[in-house]
Amino acid sequence: MDNQSQPLDADLQPGANQPHGLRISQTIRRYWYESSRWAFFFAVLGFLYLGLVLLIFSTASSKLGAAGLPVVLVLLFVGALVFPPVWFIFQFAQNIQKALRHEDNQAAAVGFQNLRRLYQFIGVLTAILLGFYGITLIFTFLFMATAG
Repeated sequence: MDNQSQPLDADLQPGANQPHGLRISQTIRRYWYESSRWAFFFAVLGFLYLGLVLLIFSTASSKLGAAGLPVVLVLLFVGALVFPPVWFIFQFAQNIQKALRHEDNQAAAVGFQNLRRLYQFIGVLTAILLGFYGITLIFTFLFMATAG
């Protein structure tokens, strides 16, 4: 079991010359590897979910015809909303694993760039949803004030 009270660079040799001052200990490498494995797991689940959405989309569009248009539109919206974060997670996992296997700084940079994009996407989506909730709350209060 890891000693969680030790700093991340506790297993590095003192005075080791590392370019640019960044020192990657074995503990950090292990954490990055474990994080990339979990990210890959969630990416696979996300792609399976998208495949299920695509299957339902194709079934609904062919079986329901024009009556299924709302279902088809919702499925398209959900697929368009889910795909970017799943892709960013997948790219993060693949590039971090590549960086750790081949000591590739460029792959690490691309991996963390995709992690940043994931958080940006989630942040923007959260801001939009909070705005939507705020507007809904205001209209609800206005409706209650005029109805009562």
